Amino acid sequence: MQRRFRDQRPVSVNANETVGSEPGAKRPEAVAYLFLTLTALFLAINYVIGRGVHEDIPPVGLSFWRWVVGALILAPFVLRRPGMLSRIFGHHAGVLLLLGSMVVGSTTLILVALRYLERGIFRFTRQRR
Repeated sequence: MQRRFRDQRPVSVNANETVGSEPGAKRPEAVAYLFLTLTALFLAINYVIGRGVHEDIPPVGLSFWRWVVGALILAPFVLRRPGMLSRIFGHHAGVLLLLGSMVVGSTTLILVALRYLERGIFRFTRQRR
């Protein structure tokens, strides 16, 4: 079966490939699972680091620098194709800004909450039993 997408040549689809995968690539799901696992790991590390440095660095400053470093790491990949980026952002600017502000806001609020989390949390759970 062949599908035609905007501004692309026909792409063949069979059981071992996904649309847009490199020819001969087997099981691209494994790469997707790897990236999903790394995402969860990095989010967990963010909370551990946030709890560890909550007395030294303000939570809003920590969130700001986290997103600045992330943007600097992603910048070479994003700026490689500026035309494609402007097209995608132009079509979906509202949704992208809303989702981006929700992600940044939620991680900032979690870092603020970690600052007020007592060290005796396990003591609290033992008292409830």
